[in-house]
Amino acid sequence: MQQSHWLTQKTNCSTIIPCMTIQKTGRVCLSAKPSLSYGRCGNTLPQATSDNKTTENPASPLQWTGNAIDLVELIYGINEMGCINNGNMPLKQLAPLLYKIFGVESKDCYRFYIDIKRRKNESRTYFLDKMQEKLNEKMLRDEEMERMRR
Repeated sequence: MQQSHWLTQKTNCSTIIPCMTIQKTGRVCLSAKPSLSYGRCGNTLPQATSDNKTTENPASPLQWTGNAIDLVELIYGINEMGCINNGNMPLKQLAPLLYKIFGVESKDCYRFYIDIKRRKNESRTYFLDKMQEKLNEKMLRDEEMERMRR
């Protein structure tokens, strides 16, 4: 039997809220479950500020602190990879779920996607490219630390 830990926004509304389950195997599952009776009903999600950063929502255990357009780039990447529900979750359902998990309010995911498509560089996925670069750098640092310990 797999154990899991629920990371979710808590309210006392009788609504369905998005949940992210991290299983013992390391697999992350996104789903919806009935809300728990903690906190207050009617909490508003944060508004994007003029510099495209999001404000904090104390009701959400996870806070997206990067640019809203970066989150949209990540959401579109996850959607295109078909990593959620074997690719059977439409973007219109996936985006609001991830926004809520990360405590972000966004007006229109597609508007940000249009901005991403308009980028003129060879690679238009700035955030995903930077993520890949940072992860590869971390693995090289970790390997170097392992070599130094020997």
